[in-house]
Amino acid sequence: YHRKDSLLFKVFSYINIVNIISILISFYLFGINKRMSLFLFLKIFIVLSLFFFIKNMTLKYLGYIFEEQTIVKKYYYETCSLYFCISLLFFPLILILSYTLNSILLEKLALSIFCLFVGVFIIFKIIVLNRSNLFKIKSLLYNILYLYGLELLPYLFLFKIIGDF
Repeated sequence: YHRKDSLLFKVFSYINIVNIISILISFYLFGINKRMSLFLFLKIFIVLSLFFFIKNMTLKYLGYIFEEQTIVKKYYYETCSLYFCISLLFFPLILILSYTLNSILLEKLALSIFCLFVGVFIIFKIIVLNRSNLFKIKSLLYNILYLYGLELLPYLFLFKIIGDF
């Protein structure tokens, strides 16, 4: 499932993914606070970059400890594909909202676009987890521990940090 991508492709796709998700989170904060600035965007960009870096290093470390590097590589590739697909889906929407009718659409639809992003992200994440055969594990306790510890809790922590901006 996973393939070897060039370093240049990885760097540019990482920048693209973090940039698009930072813009969508900025839409959320704009919808709540009615303010948007370059400084706020840069803070979100840096926090997201650190978040994705720490999460990926944690996954690689867990794969190394449990000697399951192939499963981690497959999961990492599917997750990166998920983020890249979402960023490609929302890029035209961001352009339309930002540059039509003097950003009047952005003022009205910022929270709706963020909610759409969260909905699409959850649906895509369920598809990735289903492809990873997570739901085939018989023990409900292991599923709950995995979903809470590695999927839900980091995003709640990220949302709390960004919400304090």
